[in-house]
Amino acid sequence: MKYIYYNPLSAKGKAKKSAYKVYKKFKKEEIKIIKIKTINNFDDIIFKLREDDSLILVGGDGAIHYLANALQNVDFKFKIFLYKAGTGNDFARGHKKRFFEITDEIKNLPYVIYYNNLDSNINYKKEYFINGMGTGIDSLVCKTQNDEAMKNKSYFKIAKLAFKVFKKFSIDLEVDGNNYHYDDVWFCAVQNGKYFGGGMKIAPKAKREDDILDIYIIHAPKFKKIILAFPLIFIGKHVWIKKNVSSHFGKNIIIKTNDYNLLQIDGEARNFEGDIIIKRY
Repeated sequence: MKYIYYNPLSAKGKAKKSAYKVYKKFKKEEIKIIKIKTINNFDDIIFKLREDDSLILVGGDGAIHYLANALQNVDFKFKIFLYKAGTGNDFARGHKKRFFEITDEIKNLPYVIYYNNLDSNINYKKEYFINGMGTGIDSLVCKTQNDEAMKNKSYFKIAKLAFKVFKKFSIDLEVDGNNYHYDDVWFCAVQNGKYFGGGMKIAPKAKREDDILDIYIIHAPKFKKIILAFPLIFIGKHVWIKKNVSSHFGKNIIIKTNDYNLLQIDGEARNFEGDIIIKRY
């Protein structure tokens, strides 16, 4: 049996149409199409599938992120395929096809450990990521993007609004036991894949199949010092600006921020308290 699951929020509501395109592709086979009602809870889905079943996910980075997190501690045998139907599609970049298998790519993922301050209670969180995580202006853009009033705004309009209110911060960074300090930080990104933010090539050397995470820090006292770095990120050439762009590579990472408590994991905004711990597995 093939099960097509689609996220109704992907591609600004167009994923349903894509799901039925997939359905027609396999119409001669035993197949069932299902709407994902709660994107952050795949538990009721994955335990129904047998070894000879296939899960076809129609959606983007958000849907893949939540499915991957649900599967990390599950010994599943069924195959998983992706039909690209998201808005950013950073995970799918590099794949020439619109429809392809992702079973192995979402296994053994890196993860983030952080503490979430919710209603005055500090809750321990562990969250796996497919593309990357970051803290800084990127996380503020992700949070702003999810606001109801911003639903139909372009990425650049949202980013412009975020830059107006964003305040730089300092970080202490530990990478495999080596320590670094940066002031005037705009963002710090830790990547498993090359892309974030809907096609920005933040980590041009990143490879999903290796066991190394790529870390990039954009830092400068004034925005005009790094204004060229942001458009260059789209083609992966921001690394040329060595004075304001620093990079590190490793497996075990700890980020300590100074008065900044917002991060993003695969584009999903999260509040946090204390240190951020990232591990490659």
